[in-house]
Amino acid sequence: ENVEKNHRPIRIAVVCAAVMMAVALVPLFADGLIAEETVEEGNDGDVHWVISGDTMTITPKEGKDKADMDDYDDAGEEPNWRKAEGWPNVKNVEIKGGVTCVGKRAFAWVDDKDGAKIETVTFDGSVKKIKECAFINQFIQTINFSEGLEEIGPTAFGYCTLASLTLPASLKKIGDNGFFMSVESVHELVLPETLEYVGWESFGGIGSLKRVTILCKEVGGEAFAMVAPEHLEISSNVKKIGENAFTCIFVVDGQEHDFNDLDIDQLRGTV
Repeated sequence: ENVEKNHRPIRIAVVCAAVMMAVALVPLFADGLIAEETVEEGNDGDVHWVISGDTMTITPKEGKDKADMDDYDDAGEEPNWRKAEGWPNVKNVEIKGGVTCVGKRAFAWVDDKDGAKIETVTFDGSVKKIKECAFINQFIQTINFSEGLEEIGPTAFGYCTLASLTLPASLKKIGDNGFFMSVESVHELVLPETLEYVGWESFGGIGSLKRVTILCKEVGGEAFAMVAPEHLEISSNVKKIGENAFTCIFVVDGQEHDFNDLDIDQLRGTV
């Protein structure tokens, strides 16, 4: 009984403090000094989207285990989430839960419209394909790919501002200009052995690249245009590298050569 009596004043004090804090916060919410986090959601084609704070999540809509996102173009067609009040606040996008394909221009940055400046995008293993210009001109710094992704379309991440880039081992195809001019501070890149096609200028203009490892069989022409790595590793698996794939000077037996003057065996370990 004595213990109960000794604790009673403390309990009352805690309750009073909580009530006073709640009362104090009411005018702050009313004046907009503390923003309430709103949640908006809707369907677009076969997918369901939710915007909560600075994060947007996309999953298959109710009743579907898998779904492809719709494609969009430059003729004014746009997804419903761009009309949401919270869209300009989105910085993180998560695509998961059975979404198998990201639509054309679904998240493209449009200069003349207020919109999200996406910094991070995360794909789970259900995403197999990212279509043309899906994230072109966005402000993406981090891409979290998952094993399962097979294709990245033309200019899908062109003109972004990536701070890091790791390609999944499941990847089979990178379209032309896939990551063109998209990396500001990436120094190392590995093209996995599973890659069957690396398109024209896929990594063109990424001047920060210092070390490139090629494990795939074929690399397209000008794939690394305007790139001059300090170290180039070419595995025995590589069968073809297209014309002007690199613009740097290669040194063989003390002599300088342009890229097109050398065959693959001469290129190995020459930079």
